[in-house]
Amino acid sequence: MAKVNGDIMGYAFIQTIDIHLSMVTKKTYIYINDLAVSGQYRNKGVASFLLKHIEEVALEMGATKIELAVHIFSENAIRLYRKNGYKNRTIRMEKELGQLIGVKNRGTDRNGF
Repeated sequence: MAKVNGDIMGYAFIQTIDIHLSMVTKKTYIYINDLAVSGQYRNKGVASFLLKHIEEVALEMGATKIELAVHIFSENAIRLYRKNGYKNRTIRMEKELGQLIGVKNRGTDRNGF
């Protein structure tokens, strides 16, 4: 959390992910679940300050990378992350299932076969 004179300028929620599976290389990374800056403090370096602090915490924890997801329409956030060295790695996709709520099982198993 970034504060000035008791005002919260911005915050970040992070999560440490430890992967210890036999089929993949052991790794630790930080996932940024949320990062936000109050409107009056935007474009003043607060978000970059928070990202730099997260990097310091990640290094102290032995993490090898930081990951996050950003909405494709959030051009300012994308610009911020790119300015701070973040790169596109994946495309995250979703499907809303609201239209399927209430549809009865039609004799299929859980996988739809």
